[in-house]
Amino acid sequence: MRRLWLALVLGWLSGFAPLTIDMYLPALPGMARDLHTSAPVVQLSLTVFVVGLALGQVVAGPGSAVAMGVTMCTCAAAALAALRLLR
Repeated sequence: MRRLWLALVLGWLSGFAPLTIDMYLPALPGMARDLHTSAPVVQLSLTVFVVGLALGQVVAGPGSAVAMGVTMCTCAAAALAALRLLR
């Protein structure tokens, strides 16, 4: 059961970035309009998102070699908590 849970969490994490970017890109013009700002400022938020993903892999990568399950579950919990704070 634990291996199944780990496989599900890792699968969710590997699909998170492409799914998020695919949902985010079509919303850029609407976000700029709703936030009363320019398109380059909204595009900067996408840049920050991609940099955050890269830094997350750099930080979590070496740690996952030591304790893969704990590290990935902790990162997933942190991501879910951050999403919860944004709502």
